[in-house]
Amino acid sequence: MVKVNGFRLQHRIRELSNMRDVYTKQFSEGRYSFPGEEKRTPVAAMKFLGDTERQIVELQVAQAEFNTRVRVSVDGMDVPLMYAIKMLGSLGRMEKMWRSASKGDGERYRYNDFEKERDKDKIYAVSSMTMEEYAAKSREAGARASRYREAIAMGNATALEMDVDPGLFE
Repeated sequence: MVKVNGFRLQHRIRELSNMRDVYTKQFSEGRYSFPGEEKRTPVAAMKFLGDTERQIVELQVAQAEFNTRVRVSVDGMDVPLMYAIKMLGSLGRMEKMWRSASKGDGERYRYNDFEKERDKDKIYAVSSMTMEEYAAKSREAGARASRYREAIAMGNATALEMDVDPGLFE
């Protein structure tokens, strides 16, 4: 049994992902070498790569268990950390849409790129909401996403005893 929190799991997975990238590159670069040049062989790189991939998978499984065991309170609900994490993705996208709409037509990536004018009679489309209404919706969406971010951070700070190989953290 090992005492872990969400941050420890995240950081170790990130470290191992970086190592995976190095071994992947070493595999490619090791396919050819000049005489006298010392490189890791593709077989050796693949062994390190395979070991690293296995460690990542084991930690991701532990992370999934952690995210289902830890519960957080957000918006009057008691939910698994996994729910809050998944919900934040949706909330972040909605927040971005409202924020973009609240900036008006000058925004480079906007959600109102439809035709606003008909050439024949010069009929102009009008906004369905005022800029103040868009701004208010943007603030509401931002506040809700922030509450989820805070709940996730608090959940990730929770320490649990888990049946995880301590060697995965070395």
